[in-house]
Amino acid sequence: EYKFPGHPAPPLGILFKICTSIESWLDADEDHIAIIHCLTGKGRTSALAACVLAWNGEFSTPLEALEYVAQRRNVAVDTLTIPSQRRYVTYFSNIMDGVKPSSEPLFLRRIIMNTIPVFGDNGGGEANEGCCPYVQLFKGGKLIATAVAVGEERGMEATNKKESMTNQSQKLQLRWVRSSEMSVSFNVDCAVQGDILLRCRHADNSGSRVSMFRAAFHTGYVQAGVLRLTRVQLDGASSVHFD
Repeated sequence: EYKFPGHPAPPLGILFKICTSIESWLDADEDHIAIIHCLTGKGRTSALAACVLAWNGEFSTPLEALEYVAQRRNVAVDTLTIPSQRRYVTYFSNIMDGVKPSSEPLFLRRIIMNTIPVFGDNGGGEANEGCCPYVQLFKGGKLIATAVAVGEERGMEATNKKESMTNQSQKLQLRWVRSSEMSVSFNVDCAVQGDILLRCRHADNSGSRVSMFRAAFHTGYVQAGVLRLTRVQLDGASSVHFD
């Protein structure tokens, strides 16, 4: 069993461990077979199967293998997998082509969200439609940073200790962001390295948390110091909330 808490796809290091383990098992005896499964048997399983098929030489690239897996399941690749899983299949393809990820850590200064999704109106009607967002960064299943929307307007305070900042006594000063603002930034100021999971959540007036989107990425493939992701490259960015 290979565990990768929170990640929608196996981190790069684990991907290679699984591929080499399956390769060794299949080579040990011609009667050996390998069974791959995850919680749902869909996205993570399909992404890994594509990498294994390419690693074993059945296909020239993992992306080509993923198309084959989707065809065998009679479903489109975009339906079978989510953006982060396809991103990691691309990473695996890069490595097989000899393009290795940089091992240098990066300093993530800020996250900018363009186009504010509508998750409510904060009691102010259509003119106040928007959301109350905050972002979290995870590495290895552990929370490493939390950031709120920059601005002077104050909203509610987050009281969930698991989602508070490093100083447990300091509460998150959340801010309501109107869709008319067009964009909002989050000052992170945190060193990141390797496989990172970004999660953005909305806090409503009742205190409940709603997932807005998430994205898994590897810092070694962030080019020119900037990672740009469109809505369709984010996991769970529903068109109901995002235009």
